[in-house]
Amino acid sequence: MERSQWLMVASVAVLASGGIALGMRRAAKSGPSAQTPASASARVASGPSGSALPAIEPTSSAPPPGPFVFDCADLPVSASTCAGASPAAERLVSAASWVSVTGAQMCATGLDGDRAERAARALEAAQPLTKQKLEPLERALLQNAALKLLSCSAGVEPKTRASEIARNAKALIKPLALSPEEIAALPGTSASLGPWLGDLGAWQRGTVRSHIHEKSDGYATTLQRVRHGDDYVSVARLILVDSNGELHATDVVSKVTRRRGRASDVHVCIARLDTASAHCNHFELRPVGVNEGALAIQQSLPLPPCNACHVDGAPNTKIFGPTLGIGPDAVNLDEAREPLLHALAQ
Repeated sequence: MERSQWLMVASVAVLASGGIALGMRRAAKSGPSAQTPASASARVASGPSGSALPAIEPTSSAPPPGPFVFDCADLPVSASTCAGASPAAERLVSAASWVSVTGAQMCATGLDGDRAERAARALEAAQPLTKQKLEPLERALLQNAALKLLSCSAGVEPKTRASEIARNAKALIKPLALSPEEIAALPGTSASLGPWLGDLGAWQRGTVRSHIHEKSDGYATTLQRVRHGDDYVSVARLILVDSNGELHATDVVSKVTRRRGRASDVHVCIARLDTASAHCNHFELRPVGVNEGALAIQQSLPLPPCNACHVDGAPNTKIFGPTLGIGPDAVNLDEAREPLLHALAQ
């Protein structure tokens, strides 16, 4: 397909956020300095940090898109994990985790076809979890998964399946709810990104928002876009419902999307908050499976591959800075409040 045709499709479809980390590598350029992961095969870029970078303005032309390669070798991952997490918890989080993104459809293709059946069965199997004593971080992750499935249930066909998903999702949200005080006491996880992303204060914040990625996630997460050199990162954080029914934008990172490099190819990594680690109230990002990662960057029509929208690895909204820093101070409910309150009121 001609590049101009891809760009037409790109106006309604964007791929590769969501989920939680896209990484790109370019030998000639690098991001802010970071600690070297324990794995000998992992690679971490180094470079200047702390200084303000000039704001990027959209350009009138761009080089041809380069191939995207799924690669999470730079992501520091602990060899150990928490034992004892319920398989039902993992199934629920997995059912609410998809990588498809499109501006034309709420929740993208997350609950299309047999994915809706899978979500319905995962919600049904998760009901006994409400009677278990769970750590706050695990309750937060599970409630957010149920909130996302509730928000996305309206577009499911047949409507009997949509009603089943909505009913069982709502049956989880209230019992899993944390008090406002418990939400405030959840671990702030932005700082934990330092070993991977380096100096968090060196990243320029995006100033233009499209909300396409948030819409594709059912508005169940907030999204912060940042940039350092040719390194682009999107940080998704959980939105929760407290025990009083109020919405909260938190600093619990659920997914990081990183794409690095503008050379002949772009290295991509998507990582998510690990369900097993949350069972022990511990924050850990783990990469999605290789097959899922490949799906995110090599979609076929009607969803284009990443480089159809993110031409040469650059984001569609290219204005960043001068404000610096990856952190929760910029997090708010923004456009999520209305659609989430509507879903909860069903």
